[in-house]
Amino acid sequence: MDAPLIAAFAFARNISHRTLSALSVSTKLILPSRPRPKDVEQLLIKLQVLQPQFILGLGQYSRRDKDKLRIETQCSSPEKVDYKIDSFLSPSTNAKFAKGIGNSSCNRVCFEIIKAVKIGLFNSQFTFVHIPKTFDPAAAACEIEKMVVNA
Repeated sequence: MDAPLIAAFAFARNISHRTLSALSVSTKLILPSRPRPKDVEQLLIKLQVLQPQFILGLGQYSRRDKDKLRIETQCSSPEKVDYKIDSFLSPSTNAKFAKGIGNSSCNRVCFEIIKAVKIGLFNSQFTFVHIPKTFDPAAAACEIEKMVVNA
């Protein structure tokens, strides 16, 4: 079985979930909106089995910069050590690089994926995109797909 080119995940019942539904990727994974450590562990196991070339994470964003998708460039460990996210996407008209992932579930999941990549559980490139909660999901999906094509 060939590994999927892109495995994408989002958080249930928000703009990230609706955007993921509109994306044309073959592997779509949903996390609870407030994932427990067990949920994150199960996501990592699925990704390890799939061994995708690219992992795309999607989350909801509700603070400033509500007019653009945010391609996050760093996350933090529980000890507040910053880790770089080497994105396979580049900014576009409706997307920009950002460092404001915060201390949310998004940060926790990103840190666990970065850690898993660093220790070799899977050999994937990882990107996380925050989607403003007022953004149109179809427009967000279209913008992400354009960036993926240009990656």
